[in-house]
Amino acid sequence: MRAVTLQETPRRWPAYVIAVGIGLFCVVVLAIAGGEQLLTDKPMTSDGLVAIGATVLRIGTIALALAAVTKWDRILPARLMSMALWAVALGQLAYPAAETVVKAAILLDLMEPVNKGISNMSAVGWFNFGAAWLVWGVPGCLFTLLALDHRRRHQLSWVWAPLGAVGGLVALGALGFLIS
Repeated sequence: MRAVTLQETPRRWPAYVIAVGIGLFCVVVLAIAGGEQLLTDKPMTSDGLVAIGATVLRIGTIALALAAVTKWDRILPARLMSMALWAVALGQLAYPAAETVVKAAILLDLMEPVNKGISNMSAVGWFNFGAAWLVWGVPGCLFTLLALDHRRRHQLSWVWAPLGAVGGLVALGALGFLIS
């Protein structure tokens, strides 16, 4: 039996923070959606269905994060796991990063605010900006750490990072298309 070297030991804390943070977020979303259904006679709206669908996807990201630091990591081919980690990382970072660019451009008078929430400069807009970074950006950064560790441990080429990133951005675009 071969001894585990430091290089082969994954950082587990990002996966656990993802599991707890996203897990709590999912519990809140499902409680709100379920509570609305139980406490009112209103039928579920398309927004409610989108929220539940997104929550199911978020639960999938918890499984991916935990798989990256456990023995489950050996079930999927390393290249596929790498692409999935990069896809989730970039898919989650895309929106808060885009909002950061838009808000910076507005503050620097490089563009006029558009008629979308992303350029809302009120207190509510800034609260939503912070929430976007908390709900999407922080997990995206943690998934980036997991992806970097996975690439290092499996000695994979960097080619899987952009392939996964493109896949994540395409998936995000497809979700946006389905929602609109």
